[in-house]
Amino acid sequence: MHQKTHQTAVVIIPPKEIWASIQLIRQQHDTNYRRWMPHITLMYPFRPRAEFDLVAKSNLPITVTILDLLEAIPIFLSSSIAIHDLVRSSTPI
Repeated sequence: MHQKTHQTAVVIIPPKEIWASIQLIRQQHDTNYRRWMPHITLMYPFRPRAEFDLVAKSNLPITVTILDLLEAIPIFLSSSIAIHDLVRSSTPI
C-alpha cells in the first residue's frame, strides 16, 4: 500500500461538448492527442486501482473540499495561453 503507479492519475475532464475544439489545439501541440481525452492533470502518478476505495474513504474530507472548490471556481482557457510551454513541461502547473 502507499505505492504510486504511472497507470493512474487524478484529472479534470472538460465537458464532451467542448472536446472537439480542444482537440484541434492539442492536434498541433500534443503528439498523444488521440491517445487521451482532453484533461488537466492534478496528480500523477497516483495510487493503483486496487487502492481507489481505500484512498476515497481515508481522504474523504480532502476529496470533498477539492470537489467543492472545483465546482465553485470556473476555469476559463484564454486564447493567449502559451500552449507550447505547457506541452513541453513535465511538471504540474
